[in-house]
Amino acid sequence: MSDIYQDAQTAVAECAAWAEKTALLTGCQLYLFGSAIYKGGEQFDRVTSDVDIVAIIADQTAPKRVDVLQKLAIQKAHLELQLIPKLGRIVANEPTVSVVPVTQLEIEANIHKSGARRFFDKNIFLNLYTLDERVGLPSAGIYGIPDENRQALEICQQTRNTYLSIAANGSGGLPAYDGSDPIPKHLLRAASQLESDKADGEWYDTRLGLEFLFEKLRLAAKNAEYKALFEKISVRRNGRGRVSPLSGDDQLLISELLYDLASSAEKTNVVTWQATVPGAFSEEKGHQIFKKMSSFLREIKLIKIMRGSTVLFVSSPESSAEAAELLATSGVLGRLVGAEEISVARMTEGESTATQVRGDPLLSYLKNWKPIVVNTESDLEQLLYEYLSDFSDAGREFEVRRDAKPKGAARGTTIDFSISPRDHGEPRLLIELMRVRSGNEFFSRLGRIIDASSEAVPIVLMLVGSERLLNKLREDIDRLLAAAPYVVIFPISSGG
Repeated sequence: MSDIYQDAQTAVAECAAWAEKTALLTGCQLYLFGSAIYKGGEQFDRVTSDVDIVAIIADQTAPKRVDVLQKLAIQKAHLELQLIPKLGRIVANEPTVSVVPVTQLEIEANIHKSGARRFFDKNIFLNLYTLDERVGLPSAGIYGIPDENRQALEICQQTRNTYLSIAANGSGGLPAYDGSDPIPKHLLRAASQLESDKADGEWYDTRLGLEFLFEKLRLAAKNAEYKALFEKISVRRNGRGRVSPLSGDDQLLISELLYDLASSAEKTNVVTWQATVPGAFSEEKGHQIFKKMSSFLREIKLIKIMRGSTVLFVSSPESSAEAAELLATSGVLGRLVGAEEISVARMTEGESTATQVRGDPLLSYLKNWKPIVVNTESDLEQLLYEYLSDFSDAGREFEVRRDAKPKGAARGTTIDFSISPRDHGEPRLLIELMRVRSGNEFFSRLGRIIDASSEAVPIVLMLVGSERLLNKLREDIDRLLAAAPYVVIFPISSGG
């Protein structure tokens, strides 16, 4: 076990002990993600790596969420102090820990402060209470919401994250605001997008956002929690009284009021589907088709473009998927996007095989691999290599390569095998053999699959383990397939 892995284990243990007390004080569910657990912590550096935590806040009123965040800030400061000697950190004026505080709605709509649309359903998370790892957070990515509301919620989440970004020496956090505008501009811009009665060109009008937000604050000031804040902002708007800055707590309460306004949007079910254009692959062609589809199908998001036939994996509200299916069936979709032919198929839950490999003899051949002897992983690799070579030698024009280096993957990332047509070097399939003896081993090695997913070809995971372990991992496998429908998984029981 390497020193880096030991350091990651130290960080996990400290966070787990901290989470036990913090969960009682705040009511938050706490998960660890990032380099401390990714690939078993092999990329975690005790001096430079961040410790990344998701804190799920219970659904409640804005003032109560602020109260939870204030308690969480105190607890987070304790963790910063604890980690300095444990990890041997030599800098106390920069945060070691980054906390992303979210509500269940933000998880369900996959809202992350960075704007990433697959953050909560595709990452690997460690429950700091049970120490179980999982692909994605519960119910992640099941709903969609309008972009105007989404952007406002991203800003609210970023405000919480900044509020909690306090270093071990007490520096950092959300600084007091004393600018010329009564309220920080980024909050006013977000508020302006929620105003329904606006003309073209007023999407980011801060004056419109100020009037909208101030009116909502005036109505909220009937409750004591908002009264002092309303009066402070009223003075900052040239009302009578002594002008004073907005504290970090003031800005947090404004942000949480904005959250309540933005979270009232109607939610739509999100589904995954694929559009297939037969013929030679062209990634540029795929992007052109998607751009045209996005001009008339509401809120569609591109997951991946695959080689072979041009296959676009897309997520969207269910209504957009239904519209795409209807247009494809009637033959209209192809004409709209400039393709002679295009088909649309919905990806059902747990489905793992891309359209272009359904019925593929190579996939059927792989699915039937049953190693007689399950010994070391190197022995298994040799057996699988011989099995794949037999397929190629049986009149198939394919070349089997070992230790493939996927394009665009992280440096040093390799996949066990690639299968390419002999007439050109572009892979048709990537194959990773994984023998697992525990759930932790599965998650630590899953990073290799995630790294390789930037390659525009299907990835086949040959997962060898005991029947009991494979059954235990079934739910996580299904979540991975839902988040990455271009991955194909063949569980292979080794008995037990």
